[in-house]
Parts: sequence; C-alpha cells; structure tokens
Amino acid sequence: MPKCPMCDYDNIADNIYCGQCGYRLGTGAGSSLNQALYKIKTANLKSVIGTAGLLLLLFAAGFGIANSALFLAMGGRQDNRAALEDTTGAQPVKKIAPEQNGVQESFNQEDQEEIQTENQTESQEASQEENKTEDNSGKKKGQLKKKIDYKKYQNKRFGFSIDYPRDFEKGEPPANGDGMVFTSPDGQAKLMAFGSNNPEGSSLQDVLQASKKSAQTEIAYQKVGSSYFVLSWQKDSSIYYLKSFVGRDSTNTFIFSYPRDEKDYYDPITIHLEPSFKPGALQ
Repeated sequence: MPKCPMCDYDNIADNIYCGQCGYRLGTGAGSSLNQALYKIKTANLKSVIGTAGLLLLLFAAGFGIANSALFLAMGGRQDNRAALEDTTGAQPVKKIAPEQNGVQESFNQEDQEEIQTENQTESQEASQEENKTEDNSGKKKGQLKKKIDYKKYQNKRFGFSIDYPRDFEKGEPPANGDGMVFTSPDGQAKLMAFGSNNPEGSSLQDVLQASKKSAQTEIAYQKVGSSYFVLSWQKDSSIYYLKSFVGRDSTNTFIFSYPRDEKDYYDPITIHLEPSFKPGALQ
C-alpha cells in the first residue's frame, strides 16, 4: 500500500492520487518534482486561502463597522428624530401655553386697566360733580356770609315798593305798568311784584280764598293780618311765598319762588323781602 509522502495517508495500491490530500502518487525524480510542485501549489493555495480569509475577515470587519456606523447613524437619526419630536411636541406647549397665558394675562390686564380707567373716570366725574356742588354751595355760603346787596323797586302806578337782590335781573316792564319780574342769574328763582285794581271791593278773606285756590295744592303756612295775609306752599320742586295787601280800591302782592333744594340759601332772602314790601295807596 503506497503511503502519501505529503500526508502519510495509506492509499490503495491502484490509486494514482492520494485519497486524503489529492497528491499524485509516484516514484523517482518525477515524484520529487511532483512533491515540490505540490508543496508550491499547496503553499500558494494556502496563501490564497489565507489571503481570501484575511479579505473575508477584513470585509466582515468592514461590514461590521459599516453596520455599526449605519446603526449609530440610524440610532442618531432616531435619537434626533425623537429629540425633534419631543422638541416639536414640547415646543407648541412652550409656545402656545405662554401665548395663551400671555393672552389671558393681557386680557386680564386690559380688563383691569379698563376697569381702573372706568373707576377713575367715574371717580373724576363724581369728584367734579362734588366740586361743582361745593363751588355752588360755597359761593352761596360766601354770599350769605358777606351780606347780599339789595336794590329797591318802586312801582309808580300803585305806589308799592320792595327790595330785590342786586344780582337779580329785571324783566321787561309791562305796558300797563302794574309790576315787575326779577329773575336770579341761574333762572331758578323768581320774584314777582304787582298791583291790581279791586273794582268789586273784594274783602281780605275773598282775596285770601282766591289765592289759596290758585295755589292748587295744600298750604304749608298761613298768616292773616288786619290788611294783609301771607301764604306759603310747595309745588313740584319749588317753594312759593306770597304776601298780599288788600284795600278797597286795589291790592299789592309779591310772590317769591325758588328751588326747594336751595331752601337754605333763599330762606334768608325771603326773610328780608317780607318786611321790605311796602303797600301803596290801597283806598
């Protein structure tokens, strides 16, 4: 049984090639040549195999590195995408929430500013109205304190006379000259002084009852003298004060009216007017 000189495998006698390594079996110089060629071939083959293996290893390593890089890249993209999604998902909250809060805060601030503005406006209006009232009352109080100046009116036809505040305006005298109307600067108070004939010779009581009827309301104050009577009443928002002298031939009367809410100012004027009213010739 020939033994393979290359791998020591015992081959069958008829084998031309080694059943183990494929070496061509033979003897002599040819065999030595074959062995050398086989060794070169085998060495080359091993070298090729080794090179191929190295290349495969390098390829595998490169593939692994590439995969790792790709994996890292994909992971990075995923991480970036996740971060982007987180950022994108969080950003609207961060942007919208402050905007909503800002709008709400701005709305509340605008409401507060508007409410504060309205309150300030109302306060200013109330303050102006109060100041106006105080100015008016202060003016009137000042007038009361400094003594009101009066002028005297004398009626030529009936001969009666009466004082009136200097700042009251005289109206146009009537054509028949029976009296005069005086009006306060603000037009709220009015003083009428007039005379009239008494052709029927009406008595004091007759004229008193007629005057009470003309008032068309309940009389608050009444005083009757020997030749005169005094009536006072309230109607609507005004106070009326009347004094009339009654004679056989004529009557002399004055009526002073003024706002009820300015009673404190006009009452002292009324107190001055009443005794200043002097009748004319009533016979």
